[in-house]
Amino acid sequence: MTSPTQGQLRKALSNIEKEHHTIIVIYKVDKQKYRKLMEQMENNMQEKKQDPFPKTIAGAFSVLAGRKNDMTGEIIMPMM
Repeated sequence: MTSPTQGQLRKALSNIEKEHHTIIVIYKVDKQKYRKLMEQMENNMQEKKQDPFPKTIAGAFSVLAGRKNDMTGEIIMPMM
């Protein structure tokens, strides 16, 4: 096994930073509106079924777009 190059390390750190920002966006949404989605994502993570979190902020908004409000049943369009 060889050590990663500087380029590989930069790319890995960049990907980690993007994913970190994406998870922050997911956790900053209205907890009441997206409660079921959050619970589902957390349960999937704990059960190691899959990595439920999107990898990009655009992916996060895509997951959130069109979800129903857990309180009212209305379709939600997240604000950017």
